[in-house]
Amino acid sequence: MKNNNLKILVLFFLLLAFVQIVSGILLFFYKIGYSFETVSDYYLGNEDTFVMPKSFHGLLETSMPHLVAQVGISFIVAHFLMFINEISTKKLLWGYSLVLFAILDILSPYFILWFGDIFIWLKLIAFIGFEISLFVVLSMVLFSYISSFHNN
Repeated sequence: MKNNNLKILVLFFLLLAFVQIVSGILLFFYKIGYSFETVSDYYLGNEDTFVMPKSFHGLLETSMPHLVAQVGISFIVAHFLMFINEISTKKLLWGYSLVLFAILDILSPYFILWFGDIFIWLKLIAFIGFEISLFVVLSMVLFSYISSFHNN
């Protein structure tokens, strides 16, 4: 990258995206939890603890901002992969998996509501896969960014 202002923008975006990873993990743990039972209680309800099941309308209100945020950051970060000098299958797979996990993470609560608790595993895998994919892709972009300073 030749333009210093562009370098600063990319660096700030990368830092904010890393903050998003940490906040996403903490919020998921705080609001839902990482076990089959806690995810089931969150989406399907639990009479013993007086937790109401999520409604379609409630899921829609939650998934729309997530669609913009998760898919948006996925496309932006995957787009940054184009600027990494090395072209590899690994880089493409991480970019595609990032977008795929984001979409599955957003759709999986609907699958839980409509088709049953077997899709709780999809929710857990999609969320964890999204966070790991985002971390890996951001790390690849960050390492490329850092190496661009050494090459100049």
